[in-house]
Amino acid sequence: MNYYYLDAANQPAGPLPLEEIRRKAAGGEIPASPMVAAVGTSQWRPLTEGAASSAATEAFEHYLTDRVGAVLDWARRFLQPAFLDSSLAVSGRLGHIALLLGAAGSFAYIVYRSWQNGSWFDIIGGIITLAGLVCAQFAARHFFRANESLLKPTLLARPVLLDGAALLALFSTVSLLLGTVVACIRFGMWQPLLPMFLTGALWVYLAIIALHPATVKVGFAPQGEGEEVMGIIAWLMKTMLKLLPLFFCVWTVLGCVAIILSFFDLSEYVFGVVNRYMPALPRSFRLPSDASGFQGLVLLVAACLMVPAAHVMFLAVSLPLDLWRALLSVPARLDALRK
Repeated sequence: MNYYYLDAANQPAGPLPLEEIRRKAAGGEIPASPMVAAVGTSQWRPLTEGAASSAATEAFEHYLTDRVGAVLDWARRFLQPAFLDSSLAVSGRLGHIALLLGAAGSFAYIVYRSWQNGSWFDIIGGIITLAGLVCAQFAARHFFRANESLLKPTLLARPVLLDGAALLALFSTVSLLLGTVVACIRFGMWQPLLPMFLTGALWVYLAIIALHPATVKVGFAPQGEGEEVMGIIAWLMKTMLKLLPLFFCVWTVLGCVAIILSFFDLSEYVFGVVNRYMPALPRSFRLPSDASGFQGLVLLVAACLMVPAAHVMFLAVSLPLDLWRALLSVPARLDALRK
């Protein structure tokens, strides 16, 4: 913190750090104990009192910083990358199983509707639906493997931004948990518990990736401002790819549940909960009332489409980043050629 001080002519000067003001006072350039005032305040006090106040303020600031750092260190030890990798692997396998089960359920529902309507022509559509979802599952599995090859090493200049992201994710998790529990108790409802669990899991996964950036092949080395921006964008995009199995699993499981409820004309209930408490569902996936029973199929299709969509999005963002990186390297190459 810098301070203004009164010089030998009793005129304000500075601002300077307290150490520099003490050096001037010891050297006789200014009075032995000049009046000082912290930047941003109008309260003048002797140098000795200002030093004591500054020391107390710095001690308090260091105490708070150390406590926050201790929380991050505890979270870094508790939230291990092994949990992230194993849980995402399980989510991916569960998502593929749910997709195949949902495909079989969709075919069974189409046959059921055909029997109710007294028309068996819809069975052809059921066969096409089943074949399409199996092909979509095959494509999604291959795109998952292709996405792993996109996680190439990148660098950041310093971990401060990732530490801040981890702290924000942990704070959001605790706030979401406490707020949802209180709201459920106060209003006597349980519906927000499912989206609270899913959103909380997402925040925890983000915290793990931020605390352990090596999980998405991010390291630290001296970088310029341009390289730092590219590193942050690359970290965000690779985090999206890393967490893709989680989203895939959620949508496929919800799709299976909706298909099961379709036999009882209750599939709209799943979409009602999703649309109310999970706004991430695109509006384009909402079906009219006369399409009741096929909402689960829409969720399964959305789960399959998000995997190649994420792949294409990553490539689309990587292209301008590579061009930017090439432009930033031009001055260094010109200097090398000049030498």
